[in-house]
Amino acid sequence: MFAPYNGQVINKTANLAQTVNANQEILEIQTDSELREVTISVPESLINLFSQGMSAQIEFSALSSTAVSGKVVRIGKQALGMAAFPVTILLSDVPEALVNGMTASVSIDFRITNNALTLTIPRSSLVPDNNNEYYVFVVDEEANHVRKRSVNLEKLSNEFALVNSGVSAGEIIIAKGAIFLSEGQSISLLSQDIRNFPE
Repeated sequence: MFAPYNGQVINKTANLAQTVNANQEILEIQTDSELREVTISVPESLINLFSQGMSAQIEFSALSSTAVSGKVVRIGKQALGMAAFPVTILLSDVPEALVNGMTASVSIDFRITNNALTLTIPRSSLVPDNNNEYYVFVVDEEANHVRKRSVNLEKLSNEFALVNSGVSAGEIIIAKGAIFLSEGQSISLLSQDIRNFPE
């Protein structure tokens, strides 16, 4: 049995003379080389948007938000808990001060098949449905109610989402509490503090 790279054993899950099954994890190895990976947990509502080779941007808060690029190399086929699937990203460049175990913030570019206008909206405005799709609620200012719109995701980060269909520049969408709304529900805009997001 050979390890895929040089490193140190940091965890052993099998004992001497123990019978093990195919594909059973018996050792966890921490690499000593510059080959580094980041593993994220992806909810079931998003996992079908991922594919191998997708680009990603990774920031490490402990390194003054140093950003590096990477690509998706593995997509888990089994949820590890809370309906979340592991996705592994290979870093293309490794910061000198990076240490295994540091917390990372990952932004993923989703593959698109059209050249539609891309708009930035708050991630909190997205509401998932049962078909692994997302929608937002757009305000109809004349009728004082909201309309449910399906959107196509192009990119997702911790705070924002890029969409290329479903909403138009200048429209008002619900950024907080959207999950509690329903199609055609009446609303009142109590504040004119409406935040504009760049295209």
